[in-house]
Amino acid sequence: ADECLLPRGSAYISDIGMCGPQDGVLGLNRDVVIRRFLERIPLRQLSAKGDVRAQGIIVELESGAGARSIRRCEF
Repeated sequence: ADECLLPRGSAYISDIGMCGPQDGVLGLNRDVVIRRFLERIPLRQLSAKGDVRAQGIIVELESGAGARSIRRCEF
């Protein structure tokens, strides 16, 4: 949540979010990922299911002047 406009017309944000199931870990079932990590055993990876989100930003540009605004959005 550090989006900002810089003095010379650049828009900046360090992380715009993610795309995929809200309860997943990099698109995978979180319970399987956590179990693999904690128990160090190979398990078949399963795709995460559920509420899918797409997060990003919208930057408005002004011709010749750079970024006019930056805002986060979620779909």
